[in-house]
Order: sequence, then structure tokens, then C-alpha cells
Amino acid sequence: MAAKGIWTAQDDISLKALNNRIEQLKIQLYQALFKEKQQVSLTKTIKQMEKAVEKGLMKKYSLDNMTLENFAETSRDEFLIAICLRNNNNKPVYDYNNYWGKQDGLIKHFINQKSKTFLTTSQFRELARSEPFRSLWSIGKEDLFGVPACDLTDDQKSLVLYSKMYDNVYEHPERPSDEVMDNDYMLDGWFALQRLELEKERKANEADKLLNKKGANRHGNNAGEMFIMADSQTEANKIRELNDLNATRKMKQRENAIKQKGSVSESNLPDVKLDLQNQAMRQFKDRGKK
Repeated sequence: MAAKGIWTAQDDISLKALNNRIEQLKIQLYQALFKEKQQVSLTKTIKQMEKAVEKGLMKKYSLDNMTLENFAETSRDEFLIAICLRNNNNKPVYDYNNYWGKQDGLIKHFINQKSKTFLTTSQFRELARSEPFRSLWSIGKEDLFGVPACDLTDDQKSLVLYSKMYDNVYEHPERPSDEVMDNDYMLDGWFALQRLELEKERKANEADKLLNKKGANRHGNNAGEMFIMADSQTEANKIRELNDLNATRKMKQRENAIKQKGSVSESNLPDVKLDLQNQAMRQFKDRGKK
């Protein structure tokens, strides 16, 4: 696909960036809980971007139906559907012995009927949080369907997973409002914020451990820039992750300036130069007030 220009590594990068942008918009939507006009605009944009993601995925997997893996999966699904078929007398239409002489038209018909009952993620979530299933789930939990977990259908498994997801949200000490719970995009935004907070906390703990190991914490919280020597590329990557977005942007600007000019004095680094200009402006304003 890459050789034919159908789907390239750059397309993967673009798709990932689009998904990241959707997540950011969902966070903004959650934060705009009491801003109705902003909610309408953000929701419209998210839906447009989701369509773009769907279009990209269709393109990415457009040749999957020509693969051996797809042929094997299709053959398996056809076989499972065939041996589950019953006639008017509740007798199996097919068994393992006569399956190979099957009538394709009959099985294809049932495959088409099955595809019409496909539930979307949004529908699963609505079922999991709404009555009467919510009450039934609260009473029965995993025993609700009366079969072992290994015998659950794919749809039942999905419903169980989403029900557990909502259980976790309801039990959270800072659970969102019902309005957020009923809005999939808003709840996704809430999930994203929770994940970012946990990630931030995890990185802070890792930072403390790494700084203690390197003896950098002796500078205290008042230190400006700290340069830490790494013992390996893996450790260097971890150290880079300790920088916030602002610091990462500064490093990128410095790298570009050095690449363009070969060498740059500290005072001529882009971020330092900007800081000096801002400092001069503040001093000028302070003198004007005296």
C-alpha cells in the first residue's frame, strides 16, 4: 500500500494527530459544560473529525479483504453461522459433515441479516447506562446472562465491559454530573482529563526518583534550567519527558537556531532573546511610572 501511495507512514502520523485533536476537543467540550453555544460548535467539529478518521481507516484497511487473514476470519464466521442454523423442526441445517457442500446463498443471507443488527459504540453505551438494563445489571452483574463468561456473545461482552466502565465512573470520588454521563463526548473528555492527571502524577514521581538519583534535587524548587547527564538513551528519553510543553518548545527552537547558524551564544537563543526583550520592556514601563 505504501509503494502504491494508498497508505503511507505519513498517513499513520496524520491519523494519530487527528485522533489526538479529537481528544483535545472532547476535553474542551467537557470543560464547556455550561456554555451551550460552545458545546454545539465543538460537537459539530468532533463529528466532522470522526468522519475524517472513519474515512482514513476505510482507506487504510481497504485491501484487507484480499488477505489470507480476512479469508480465514470470513470462513470461520460462515461456519459458525451455518452450524447454528435450524429448520422449522428445530433440526440443524448443517453439521460438520455436510457443511462443505453448503448452499452459499442461504448462509450469505444470514450473514447479511446479522450485519443489520450491528450495534454502534454509542448504542452500547446508552444501553449500559439506561433503564431497564442498568437496574438489571446492578442486581445480577456478570450472572445477568445466565452463562459463563467464556460463553458470552461478543455483544454481551461489550455490554458487560461498558457497564463496568459506568460502575467505575459512578463510584469515582469526583464523578461527573448526570449531564456529562449522558453525553459520550463529554464523558470521553472527562476520561481524558483523568488520564492526563494520572500521567502527570506518574511523571512527577518518576522525576523525583530520577532527580534524587542524579543529585539534582539539592538545587531545590528555585532552580532554573537543570542539565542532567544520562547514562543511556533510555534514560535520556525519560529525562526529556520530564520537560513540560513550554520547555520542549524552547528546546526545539534552540535546536533549529543552532542548525541554521552553526553556533549561537546564549543571549542570542530565541527564547533567551525574547525573555531579555520582555525584561527590557518591563523596566522601561517601570521607569515611566516613576
